[in-house]
Amino acid sequence: MELTGKAKEDFDKWLNTIPRNIIENVGNTQLCMTFPYNFSQLSESMQYGVYVDFFDSVGSEVYITNGLFDIEIRQNRTLIDRSWGEVATRHEARTKAIEKANEIYNSNNK
Repeated sequence: MELTGKAKEDFDKWLNTIPRNIIENVGNTQLCMTFPYNFSQLSESMQYGVYVDFFDSVGSEVYITNGLFDIEIRQNRTLIDRSWGEVATRHEARTKAIEKANEIYNSNNK
C-alpha cells in the first residue's frame, strides 16, 4: 500500500506539514503522542489512516463499508469509483482503496 507519482510527491509535502507531537486532553489527563518521523515506521493500519487524512485534505474521500469490505472513492462528495465484493478482508480493502485513490489522484493531477 504505497502511493506513486504525483500523489506520492504531494503526500510527502503534506506529511511534512503535520505536527509530530499531538497533545490531546482526555478527561483530566493530557496525552502526548509523538509520531515517528519516518512514515514507514507506522503500522499498516496507521499508515492507512494517514493516507485517508491526506486524501481528505485534497477533497477525495475513501470509504470502506463494514461487513463486505466494499470500497467507495468520492471527489468533493461525488462518487468516482465503487468496488463491491471484490475483496475478502479489511487488509485487502485498505490496500485496494488506497491504490484506487492513488490512481484517481494521479489521473486528475498530471
